Amino acid sequence: MLLGYYIMFADNDDYMEENYIETYVKEDDNDYDIIIGGYIRKTYDGKILFKRKLKNKEISPYIQLASWGKLYKTSYIKENEFRFLKTAIADDFYFNIFAYNNTEKIKIIDNIGYHWLFNKNSLSNTDSKNLNRTDDLIETLSRIKNDLKPKNKELLEYFYLRTAIYYILFSSKKVEYKIVIQEYEKLFNWIKENTNDYYTNKYIKLFNNSGEQTTVKIIIYIFVLLQKIYFIKPFLWIYSKV
Repeated sequence: MLLGYYIMFADNDDYMEENYIETYVKEDDNDYDIIIGGYIRKTYDGKILFKRKLKNKEISPYIQLASWGKLYKTSYIKENEFRFLKTAIADDFYFNIFAYNNTEKIKIIDNIGYHWLFNKNSLSNTDSKNLNRTDDLIETLSRIKNDLKPKNKELLEYFYLRTAIYYILFSSKKVEYKIVIQEYEKLFNWIKENTNDYYTNKYIKLFNNSGEQTTVKIIIYIFVLLQKIYFIKPFLWIYSKV
């Protein structure tokens, strides 16, 4: 959606509440480059799966890296020539990571007027469900690492870890264990080779004030703990059977 002075994106099967765009524009009270809000995840029959309000914290932009749910200053996007990757998964991660990294003028608002509809037949819910997009995800992460000079390297490495854990947990159910371990090792070998010791990353601590959702904090903390005590493979064997 091109608004001249501003740009907004939306998925074709999602919708926004009345006055959603106007609400975001009114929040631009200090010439921000990006304004980011939360969203509601729901089914086509109207059942709300969860609501996600964002706190005004540095980690908040990384909680939802799709291009929707944001208002971008057109001049900022054009001047920096931010672009999407032509990859089968996480193509908008590249766009947003660069957009976040190049400005301090980001505003987080508590609006949740974007309705993200759950489509069980969508590409994101089918194509990567069997861990068959690991190479594409690694390609995206590699492009980000190779092309970006991060302002906050530890936060970026937390994003790599968060993304990897989400992908493994989202895609491993009812998948043959041999494939789960193969793809897990492929992805986490990349993580280990391209980050510092993530066990010490401050963003995975349970009692930090980063703005991360409590449930996500717990999931990431437990996943890393299972790695530390060498119980991750038995866990993935059980998890893949669920």
